[in-house]
Parts: sequence; C-alpha cells; structure tokens
Amino acid sequence: MAKRALITWGGWDGHQPDKVAALFAADLRAAGFSVEVTDSLACFDDAAALKTLDLIVPVWTMSTIEKERSQAVADAVESGVGLAGCHGGMCDAFRNDVVWQFMTGAQWVAHPGNDGVEYRVRITDPSNPLVAGIEAAGSLWCAREAAPLAFQASAQSTRRAAGQGRCGAA
Repeated sequence: MAKRALITWGGWDGHQPDKVAALFAADLRAAGFSVEVTDSLACFDDAAALKTLDLIVPVWTMSTIEKERSQAVADAVESGVGLAGCHGGMCDAFRNDVVWQFMTGAQWVAHPGNDGVEYRVRITDPSNPLVAGIEAAGSLWCAREAAPLAFQASAQSTRRAAGQGRCGAA
C-alpha cells in the first residue's frame, strides 16, 4: 500500500503556494506516495483522518488557523505522522498560533536585512548532495526573485549546516 501524503496550500500569494505544492506533490508521487492536494484548511477538520496519513505538508504563509485545526495537526504529528515544509510555507504559516509554532519548532521573524537583499553564495563543498548538479565554478547570486526554489533551499541548508552566514530564500 502506498504511503499517503496531504498537501494543503494557501495564504499569501507571494510565495506561490500553488506552485510549491505542485512541486512537492510531483516529488512525493515520484517517491511512491499517494498524494491529496487541497487549497483549504478544512482538511484539518477530521482529526482521526489526519492520524491515518504518513505525511502532512503545509504550504501556507501569513494566514490564520482555528485552534482546533492546529491542535488536530499537532496531535497527528505526535501520533507519528510526518510533517514537512519549507521556509515561510510552514514556519510563517500561522503567526498567531502558538501550538503551530511549538509543533514546527520555529516562527518566522524576518529576512535578514529585510526582503529583497541579495547574498553571495559560494559553494565550498561541491560534493555535498545538497548542491549536486549546481556549477561550483565562481559564485552564484541567490535572490528570491531569480534563483530556483530547489537551489535556494539547498544553499540555505548548506550554509546553515556549515555555520556560515545566510542565504536569501523564498
């Protein structure tokens, strides 16, 4: 039986939640998951059904959630359901919900230096799988508007893991 994932998207359009959800859905399907995609938080209304999933992937930014819904997700995660997300799509999802913040382990505050700041990214370990396939010669400019989403996430993770600076990411 295929593993089951739920992807729900919405909130601020600037993070292109529909496109991010589609990318995640394609990757999960390629990995053998059965994937349900919805643009509504009503999918969190059935707490028992959430606990039957293998993975929940929220792609929401700057939105609000009812306490019952965030608690249902937190209870599902506590029962063993996986939770995955990226950047503002998960940790800037529901700024006023403490349950969500504790569950994700984070709360978005701001881009370093404010939004739109460019950071120079040097790939110092081209053998790291997080940067596989990215040309290591020279440096790349990582800006929210220009860099591919996958590179942004990889570069941010690599820089953070190495304890070096910051990388702007979407």
